[in-house]
Amino acid sequence: MAFRTEDIPTVLLRATSLLVFFVVANFLYNGYKVRMRFRALKAQGIPIMPHSLLWGHLRLLGEYRNSYPLDNSSNHLSIWLVEKWETLFPGEKNCPVVMYLDVWPAAEPVIFTTHPKVSAQFTQVKSLPKSQMELDYLRPLTQNKDMVSSDGEYWKRWRSVFNPGFSSRNITALIPSMVDDMLTFVNVLESYAERGAKQGQVVQLEKLTTNLTFDIIGKATLDLKLNEQSGKSSILKTAMTTMTKRLGTRFSLTRTLAMLNPWSQLHQDNRVMREVLIPQIERYLHSLGSVRETKTIMDLAASSLEKESNINDIREDPEFLTSLLENLKAFLFAGHDTTATTICWLFKLLEENPECMDRVRQEHNEILGPNPADATELITKSPHVLNSMPYTMGCIKETLRLYTPASTARAGQAGFFLSDPMSNLQYPTEGFSIGDGSQGGHYRPDVWPRPREFIPERWLVKDGDPLFPMKDAWRPFQQGPRNCIGQELALMELKLVLVFCARTFDIEQAWDEWDRIRHNTGPKDMVNGERLYMVGDGTGHTKDETPVRIRKRIAGSM
Repeated sequence: MAFRTEDIPTVLLRATSLLVFFVVANFLYNGYKVRMRFRALKAQGIPIMPHSLLWGHLRLLGEYRNSYPLDNSSNHLSIWLVEKWETLFPGEKNCPVVMYLDVWPAAEPVIFTTHPKVSAQFTQVKSLPKSQMELDYLRPLTQNKDMVSSDGEYWKRWRSVFNPGFSSRNITALIPSMVDDMLTFVNVLESYAERGAKQGQVVQLEKLTTNLTFDIIGKATLDLKLNEQSGKSSILKTAMTTMTKRLGTRFSLTRTLAMLNPWSQLHQDNRVMREVLIPQIERYLHSLGSVRETKTIMDLAASSLEKESNINDIREDPEFLTSLLENLKAFLFAGHDTTATTICWLFKLLEENPECMDRVRQEHNEILGPNPADATELITKSPHVLNSMPYTMGCIKETLRLYTPASTARAGQAGFFLSDPMSNLQYPTEGFSIGDGSQGGHYRPDVWPRPREFIPERWLVKDGDPLFPMKDAWRPFQQGPRNCIGQELALMELKLVLVFCARTFDIEQAWDEWDRIRHNTGPKDMVNGERLYMVGDGTGHTKDETPVRIRKRIAGSM
């Protein structure tokens, strides 16, 4: 039978209808499988939160969202689950160590682990590969060609290349350079402060700390003197911070559409970073063997590459240069972002616990001498003196416990089960993204006595004391072979900030003045009664970037 032209619309309509039918049918079938998987888990005796065959746990997620401001960080979810476990798991005698969450079709099903003995099973005893959730988060920045989101031999190779640069020995060698940036930071704070008890100008502290940490990571990696603290943002930092905000976009569809559009801001930012960083990388690869008093992270990485490869081949290999570039972008991102926010949380907690701040200042007087101005010369000549401040470190660790900026997510596997150390109940992981709910784990009272309290003494007591931390319980940098390579650098920056600022300034939240500036006369967003809370997804930031007043302290005062 001859095919008539007028039949074409009918054929297309039928084909489209058939395609739509199969798409919808497949969607509903996949949803049915997910929902029934949760019913099967419950039938096996695994604790499951109240679950709807139609909605899964989406209504529960809605209850969580409605309990907090819209910009409240998703990092708070595991804390909410831990603190509401008695309501969410009726009939259970203890807070579950593994929590299944059905949020299909918004995301793949998730497992949260909230106890260190369980988290260790998939990050330390066996290190599972990164989940699709984590890959999707970093893909706009690095195309997953970085060692943070990669796995297998690729990850092993790049981790070994960069390990020497992030070693304790090399971070100690970088301290004099960091001190220079700290002195600039002090000058910046002084510019916003008025001497004595007079009220200073309100400033967003996170903006200042971001400039500081970006200057430090730029020098530490590539000896880039960005001078962000001078007040004029470089094109590199502008591109990176714009990208950081995009990574924290709550809806992944926005990122996906941006990645598909070659003219999007995302691609423009990546082009800027490439144009700035590739010449710097090539400079290092062509200057191997030159003598420098201080070795940057890239110096030591290039030396490591020279030992394992033909350096001439590396210089001409565009794929290799791209991999090196993407790793450096990941370092610049991670090296400035979370440390900048942690500084803000640190000053918040010390403001709210003045007796702790007094003890920090006393420790600095005892170790560095009573005159804060003497610290520069002493630390520059003897950087190891910074390792003799246990109370200062205790304050830093407590801050990171209470405000953990990020965690890891791994891909579950067939035949891999998590085991409850108390009941030996086995939890299947196949088809789930396993999130190390370290934020929630840091608030478990059976792991951390008085979990909501800021108690630096936890880190000073001896084994056997009720406050002594459980093995592997402190997880802001994760544990195991995939732990954060930059943790030594971050901890050193935090110590230096306290050393150079605690005795010189009073830094106080300034919400009343901030509200006046912004003409905010209506209801105030709060989390647990506090104006300063974590916002955004991915790596959390501070609400309104921490508005503060900075006052210059009178020399010698406590």
